[in-house]
Amino acid sequence: MASIRSREGVNLSWQENVADQMREANRQSEGSNAVGVGISLERQSSWLDCYPQIARVFPGGSAHIDGRIRQGDWLIKVDGRDIKYLPLNNIKQAILGGTGTLVQLEIESDGAKFLVELMRRPNNAKGESGQNVSHLHDSIPLFTNLNP
Repeated sequence: MASIRSREGVNLSWQENVADQMREANRQSEGSNAVGVGISLERQSSWLDCYPQIARVFPGGSAHIDGRIRQGDWLIKVDGRDIKYLPLNNIKQAILGGTGTLVQLEIESDGAKFLVELMRRPNNAKGESGQNVSHLHDSIPLFTNLNP
């Protein structure tokens, strides 16, 4: 394991362990048709010292159907794991999974935190440009399409 470092009182060796677990989950899902919940994420800073924000909730995705997650909300945890210091690609891989499986997200909205359990599912919605939303590159979409 990497050396123990501290940042704002947080033990980064724990965060690195979470990143390793997420990379392993990614390796296990490679070759499968991983799908997500219909959100994209962005960071308000290039530093990893802030939680990612929901950049977009795509129509037809699980998050949109559930209705509680909104653009501008903050993603705090994925399946109980704090994701503050993780790169967006690692967070994306933690959210993606097999069709019909569940993922639990902790969201902060207007200062209140809540848990949302969403089913991973494909989303064949189109973005404003007519592209499949899984191919938009302005942020990291968290679902894939069955029909590329």
